[in-house]
Amino acid sequence: MTREFTWGCLLASVMSFASISSELPAQSSATTTTPGKATMVTTDPGRVTIHQDKFGKSVRDAKGNLLRGPSLGLYKYARQIKLSDYIYDDSYWKLLQENGFNAVRAVFFDPWQRSHGHAGTNKPFPYADLKSVDDVRAMLKEFDHVVDTAAAHDMYVLINYHDTGGYTDPKYDQVADEENEFTRGKKMYYLRLFWKFMAKRYADRTHVFYELTNEPVKWTAEEYTNRNLADFKKLYDQVRKDAPKTHMVLLTFANHASFKGEIHMVDIARKMKNLGVSFENESVGYHPYNAFHPKPNPGKNILALKREFPIINTEQNFPKGMAESSNDTDASGLDGDKFGVQSNEKYGISWFHWQCDNPKRVRENFMRNVIPDAREKGYYWVEQR
Repeated sequence: MTREFTWGCLLASVMSFASISSELPAQSSATTTTPGKATMVTTDPGRVTIHQDKFGKSVRDAKGNLLRGPSLGLYKYARQIKLSDYIYDDSYWKLLQENGFNAVRAVFFDPWQRSHGHAGTNKPFPYADLKSVDDVRAMLKEFDHVVDTAAAHDMYVLINYHDTGGYTDPKYDQVADEENEFTRGKKMYYLRLFWKFMAKRYADRTHVFYELTNEPVKWTAEEYTNRNLADFKKLYDQVRKDAPKTHMVLLTFANHASFKGEIHMVDIARKMKNLGVSFENESVGYHPYNAFHPKPNPGKNILALKREFPIINTEQNFPKGMAESSNDTDASGLDGDKFGVQSNEKYGISWFHWQCDNPKRVRENFMRNVIPDAREKGYYWVEQR
């Protein structure tokens, strides 16, 4: 990245942010408004902590408990078709609590929408324009509600910028490929602008922490380049300036395997540390997808990372074909476990689950499959009464 591009892109981001943010309402502190109910004044849970156990380091809540939660899709298209309306139903939040969830991953899915479109076309799927006051206002309304409602239910919020296999801006001068993905350029305008809106807005909300990117490199640690890491460090510096006390999840590997057997997640984390990230209030995110499937999914790379760096599993999924209407790759448990949740509980790793975002999916995917297994095998995390 050249000096000219870096400063030009940053200046454009700051100018857009300043012009739009002046027209937006401020985020309230520790208040929750539920439709049809009076405003509730709450106290935010304390900040997440880095916990040491016999396996290594992990991210936990202020009391030392594992973070356990679903992933909620918050994006323009979902609002248009009312797919995310469940976040306004208090019974949904009570359902999460009844099943032992103490956190949610608030997924800003517009970046994925923006970098994908129907194959053979140059038109992306509907996404939020961060230069539009109306789009930004609608986006912040949803995030504000999730942040406030989670606090009212004594739950944590991980805000996630969500793209897959990339993090730079897409180019629309070529059509989307067979996987519905556009070619990417070198700029990070959209990514940096999103965090200009988010980082300072929730910096003082102690129950909120940030996952800066999602699966930003295809697809293993071996593919992370020095240029990628330099980009991530620039983004980290930007967010850390706006949110000096907020915990940040970095790197977020899509796969914990090392197919060439040379570069592992821990090697990339070490490089990030050498660039100046202390990992005293930062952690390494990972997703345990499709490692050596259909052979047993080995946990050795995850445990090697945990021995040296705080880690968090920000997207646990189901074994392939188990969740209804899912084309996701396999995410079985580690070292012979059927479900990844069992492995996370065994190794002391906080987790956020995919494919259980709305009440129907919580019941049909998660409660129907994971909870009976947890009860049978003795890793059920919900306090028995």
